[in-house]
Amino acid sequence: MHKGRPLVKPMVIVTTSGYFISVIGPYLANSKNNDASILHHIIKNNIEEIKNWVKENDIFVVDRGFRDATSLLEELGIHAQMPSFLPRGSNNYQLIWQTLHG
Repeated sequence: MHKGRPLVKPMVIVTTSGYFISVIGPYLANSKNNDASILHHIIKNNIEEIKNWVKENDIFVVDRGFRDATSLLEELGIHAQMPSFLPRGSNNYQLIWQTLHG
């Protein structure tokens, strides 16, 4: 940490049940390495053969930091779901279930 900000960050890939699939990185935490650009790098370079993990019609639950990568996901046939907020009294698992099942 420098001046209260992390200098590097990992990209963590997790299932909707909370199982960690992979931790990729670290990436420098600067304006060029936001979540969307890191995801672009991982997919374009097929880091850890990620293209073998996903298939058409898979769903990625992402936050707003990935909004610039949604077109890349769509090109692969992956649906990006972006919950807008966590309602009071609910938890992340409920929000993910609602996002996936409408």
